[in-house]
Order: sequence, then structure tokens, then C-alpha cells
Amino acid sequence: MQAQMKITNIKVNYSAIRKKLMESPVMKSKVLSIARRKAEQFFIPRKREFMSHYDSHPVSMEVQGGRRANNTSGVLGGYGNLFTFIGFEDGSNPVEELRQHLDASIKLRYIDYKKLSWRFRVIIPTKAGIISASEIPWQRGASWALEIEKGISGLGHYLRKDSNNSRSGGGIQVKNPVRAIVVSRAPYLEDMLDTFRRRLRR
Repeated sequence: MQAQMKITNIKVNYSAIRKKLMESPVMKSKVLSIARRKAEQFFIPRKREFMSHYDSHPVSMEVQGGRRANNTSGVLGGYGNLFTFIGFEDGSNPVEELRQHLDASIKLRYIDYKKLSWRFRVIIPTKAGIISASEIPWQRGASWALEIEKGISGLGHYLRKDSNNSRSGGGIQVKNPVRAIVVSRAPYLEDMLDTFRRRLRR
């Protein structure tokens, strides 16, 4: 008589095993380290891309050029430059000041472990923080990096001229308009942050 073999299917509850492993502080720490590395592999390239866009943006490069820069961004219609138009202090570096704030503010933060998943959150700079790091010299509570997207008025009264009475040393505001009044604007920081947010959702 030939013996018969009975085969029984074995089901492994991986969720239960993982849950049990997570009760061990040592194992939980190791898995958190792996999860963080995975999250950083997603986050770091996107942050670098954002910072690179900020550095290479025509507005950033023009302001970075200081009082002698040309209006390469085209925001002022080719006349003067943004550094003297906005009225930055001669010798200051507003682009770098804002860059340092952005770099320090955009970060990856661990939230919690829930339903067998590690959760992380990307911190985005607040409007208040951006204003503090990029305040217009003559307008408290307003950010040049944000206002440039809405339109900074006054181009009609802006005269590109070297002057000791000028904050920037290279531009003054005159009483009577010297050209047709134009509201100058350009997609800039908010636009870049929106793109950054979309990249994080992919």
C-alpha cells in the first residue's frame, strides 16, 4: 500500500511579524535608520534642484550682480537693474541672505510610525520667515522676493544714477515721472516653491 502525503498550505502573517519586530527598540532604531535614508534619497535631490533653480534664476543673478548689473531679467524693460531699483544697501548681498534662510528652513523631519509605515514631512519656509530674510529696505513687512511676483511699483520714478544720496549708490527715486508708469513683475520664489511642492508629491 502506497503512503499518501498530505500537503498543507502555510500562510505567513508578515504584518504580525513586522509588528512584533518593531517592539524591539534596537530593531526599531535600525529600521528607522533605513527608512530615513530612503526618505533622504527622495528629498535631497529635489531640494538641491530647488536651490539650483533659485541660484540660476535671472532675478537672483541680476540682484547678485549688485549696483553695476544690467537688467538681464528683463523685469525693468532693460533699464537700470533690480539692485538699485529695489534700493538695497550698496555692498549687501540680499540673494545670499535669503538663500541661507531657504537652505536652513527646507528640511526633512520624522513624524511617527503608524500602521506599519514610517512617516516623514518636508518643512517649507513660512511667509513670515521669508519676509524676515528678504525685507525691502524701505518697506517694513514686505519681501522683495515675494513682491516682485505681484509687481513692485515705482519704475516711472526710478532713475539709474550714481549718487551718494542713494542707498544702493546707483539709483534714485525722483519726484516727477521720467517714463510711463510700469508695474514690474516676474515669476520668482512662490513659483519655485510651488514647483518644489509638486515635485515632492510625485
